[in-house]
Amino acid sequence: MTKKSIELYHNGLMTMNWERKYFSTPELDSVELVHNRCGKVFWPIMQSDYCNQDVVFIPGPGAGKDQRVTKTRRRSSSIQRDGLGKTLYRHLINLLGDRWTANLVALAFHGLKRFDDFHKELPVATNILADRLKLLVNEGIFCQRAYRQSPLRYEYHLTDKGQDLFSYFSTLLEWGDKWCQTGKGKPMLMHHLSCEQSLKTQVRCDQCGETLVATEVHFKL
Repeated sequence: MTKKSIELYHNGLMTMNWERKYFSTPELDSVELVHNRCGKVFWPIMQSDYCNQDVVFIPGPGAGKDQRVTKTRRRSSSIQRDGLGKTLYRHLINLLGDRWTANLVALAFHGLKRFDDFHKELPVATNILADRLKLLVNEGIFCQRAYRQSPLRYEYHLTDKGQDLFSYFSTLLEWGDKWCQTGKGKPMLMHHLSCEQSLKTQVRCDQCGETLVATEVHFKL
């Protein structure tokens, strides 16, 4: 593994948490993680003061609009993977492997809820946007709440299942801040309201409490 890929490791560990919590996957349930430093089978956790209900996102110096070309084709079939990767991340890959669904969930963490707000932020055709929102509702990531009856219009709110994807997006954001810099600064800052400080993720071993390092963990099948 390169240094760049090693630093994505925390993201993968938290993805396993989400997969195991919301899906019954015997192959995944049989996988054990062993922390070499304490020698125990463990499960990754975020540090105790990490709270997705108590975080706000503030535009950073590198903030900007999504300038990608609008696409009009519909969603492709589910992405397939072989081997351990398919076992560990199957459902998340199928759900967020499409760029628009991933963007919609990320924007929901920024407080966006309505169709027009999502469309304003993303260069996506309206039929594709409607398709992705329907998918996220069907998958239990979003729930619909009517805010207008005539004509009927809905807001899209993150469910508990959707909220639990916060660790995935926050660790990915930190990786992007480090490795995808454009020289303009961070595009987005995470601010923890409880301590009034900038938030930095910490993925720890639930047995000894130490911060996890990719080279100090191995899989036990």
